[in-house]
Amino acid sequence: PVVRYSAARRVDVSDGAGPHMTNEGGTIEEAVRFLASGALVVTSSYHGAYWAGLLGREVRVVPWGSKFEYLPALSLAECRAANRRAYHSVLELLHG
Repeated sequence: PVVRYSAARRVDVSDGAGPHMTNEGGTIEEAVRFLASGALVVTSSYHGAYWAGLLGREVRVVPWGSKFEYLPALSLAECRAANRRAYHSVLELLHG
């Protein structure tokens, strides 16, 4: 299914027919659960696009500002690998 996730007070991507949520008033857990429920995510939210991408969902972005030009194309595996590298760097600094 297609889910739509709007940036509150920016660009409304709801179409009135399918599931829709905004980035206002919910928890991160609720937002991620919602984004994970769709095979395709249509969003005007930078974080919605980022999180949906990490979840491996197909993402269609309706940008409203230049920050969307810098949206990273990272996979969850790449993020985990980067976190592990950072963790080992910190351990090395702490323990020599």
